[in-house]
Amino acid sequence: MSAASENDVQLQKLWIALQRKAWRVLAVVPATREISSLAAANVLAEVAWRYRGEPTNVLDLRDVGLRLVDYQTKEITAQIEQGNAVIMALSSVAQGAAAISLARFADAAVLLVRYGETSVEAAEQSIAEIGAEKFCGTLVVKPSMRPAEEPALEAAPKKAES
Repeated sequence: MSAASENDVQLQKLWIALQRKAWRVLAVVPATREISSLAAANVLAEVAWRYRGEPTNVLDLRDVGLRLVDYQTKEITAQIEQGNAVIMALSSVAQGAAAISLARFADAAVLLVRYGETSVEAAEQSIAEIGAEKFCGTLVVKPSMRPAEEPALEAAPKKAES
């Protein structure tokens, strides 16, 4: 199997995992501040376009403070009413309560962990503070990934467990 077709199979598995929950709003939540949720959100939007064929907007909400959460949720609701799906790139829950509130607003969430570096405690804290029922999976990124790079998929997302 060629590298291109192996990547396509990985993307197909990722898409299937994302369908564990019906969603129009997906939160991408890094378990630690060292992982870029924006790069992962952009990849997920490309996957959504490829397999859903509908517009998916990526919102960089990593620096949103708690004071602006209501405004952002109203803006997202307006986008949903226009028929768009939204993927929110959030900060880690350790960086602020806005990420928790926005992730709870989402229909589903994906947890980002860095292979070999993210502690189980950091992942469990994210799941506990947002709620295990929100998570449709965990996306594992390579340890060498710098924040500006796109995530490389190590495996299909696994169902998050509490």
